[in-house]
Amino acid sequence: MKRVLGFLVLAAILVFSGCEEDDTDITVDDRTEFVGTWTCTETPTKSTDNTYSVTISKDTEVSNRVFLTNFFQLGQDVAPYGVVIGSTITVPSQTFDTWTVSGSGVISGGNKIVWSLYKANQYSYTAIFNKQ
Repeated sequence: MKRVLGFLVLAAILVFSGCEEDDTDITVDDRTEFVGTWTCTETPTKSTDNTYSVTISKDTEVSNRVFLTNFFQLGQDVAPYGVVIGSTITVPSQTFDTWTVSGSGVISGGNKIVWSLYKANQYSYTAIFNKQ
């Protein structure tokens, strides 16, 4: 009887010792889906070309911030920042030379950003970014 009881205790110890709670937090970077080169199509056009490329890259210093190079077709040396929370990107109002830009969009399917707010100076536009 002692052997059976000893065996059951040993078996219970082995079973329960393998059941540790995993305290590691898995951190997901919401910005990852936004990173890349996008083709922007805006309506109405603010210039002769309503389709152009925008590159989104992660800020290495702020965990939820990205940079949007050539946002609103302002040039490759202009990169306003945006804040990513979940599937939403928000570009707070920022001024570059004579342009003040801002926007807010939602990523869909990892390959499309639909901008519900896309503003330059006093003008409002509709814009869709498609991942290249």
